[in-house]
Amino acid sequence: MERGQWGQGPIDIGGTRVQMPRVPRPPAGAIRLVVFALLALFLLFTAYCHIEPEEVGVVQRFGAYVHTTDSGPHLKLPFGVETVRKVPVQRQLKMEFGFRTLRPGVRTEFANPAEAQAESLMLTGDLNVAVVEWIVPYRIHDPKAYLFNVRNVPETFRYMSEAAVRQIVGDHSVIEVITIGRAEIAQKAKEELQRLCDLYDIGIEIQHLVRGAEGYTLERENHALGDVRRFDALYAEYRKAPDVTRKRMYLETITDRLPKMGKKLVLHETARGVLPLLSLDGSVGEVKK
Repeated sequence: MERGQWGQGPIDIGGTRVQMPRVPRPPAGAIRLVVFALLALFLLFTAYCHIEPEEVGVVQRFGAYVHTTDSGPHLKLPFGVETVRKVPVQRQLKMEFGFRTLRPGVRTEFANPAEAQAESLMLTGDLNVAVVEWIVPYRIHDPKAYLFNVRNVPETFRYMSEAAVRQIVGDHSVIEVITIGRAEIAQKAKEELQRLCDLYDIGIEIQHLVRGAEGYTLERENHALGDVRRFDALYAEYRKAPDVTRKRMYLETITDRLPKMGKKLVLHETARGVLPLLSLDGSVGEVKK
């Protein structure tokens, strides 16, 4: 086969010249249109960004901080000149110590790996060893400080929280840690951890509001379940002996309410000519018929 230009003339195949069909060339305008369309798509793809409602966007130009944008659609300089890092400032985050949540839900599954066991073992002020598990809810209130002031903020924040709790637990006895001093220890640990966050300026605010809401919910639920069980038990006894149960309920109610009513003198409705009751302390008793 002799060399020839495909589609532009005859070629020699095995001594026989064959006329090849001409292949039409695309017009130059169509090629430019395709190139411009691909360029426009790439430009739009690299210049457009969308920030979710609970986030803000930190804009960096060649790695340097420029400004912070609110949620919604935004445009930036394309081709990697500007980049946007999304920070969830409206979302409440949490960090677990002494355990790890594998799968949240109605039946939450927990794990206790080796690193979690190590961080939960603490020495108390009376030289006892206590296993302390806790959760730190927090929120990012300064995205610029969170991204640029400290390298690897999550790891640093974990070390700071563990140091704060160990310091506070070391100042209390083991009885205080597991019983009466838990609320005080939690408050002091929160204050110490917030002080460290402000000292290193990592842009984090500590919140215990979620834990308080969970405790209030649990308290209300337990009270409701207790009232239901008390009513069921009382109704079962009432069905066995209605008269006796009714009289007992009356006496228990009177015993509980009368001391709270103050000083009173109860007389029969046929009584006449009753004088005011003068007590030795100078107060006048109320007369009821």
